Amino acid sequence: MTVISSDDADARRLAELEANLATVRDRIEAACAAAGRSAAGVRLIAVTKTFPAEDVMLLSRLGLDDFGENRDQAAAPKAA
Repeated sequence: MTVISSDDADARRLAELEANLATVRDRIEAACAAAGRSAAGVRLIAVTKTFPAEDVMLLSRLGLDDFGENRDQAAAPKAA
């Protein structure tokens, strides 16, 4: 049985989120280019519904500052 340390799991999740974030940013850039506008005027807000607080911390490490949540009960531990 292979045991995965939490550091390994965090590194893998960080890499996964980083790749997904790059894809989203690329799509934003392409959409803005097609619309003839600057992507600098677009604000990316990560919606963390159904995702753990650990993902919020990892996304913050990747430079995201804005997060959305649909329930205060779920947002409180993530905001902490």
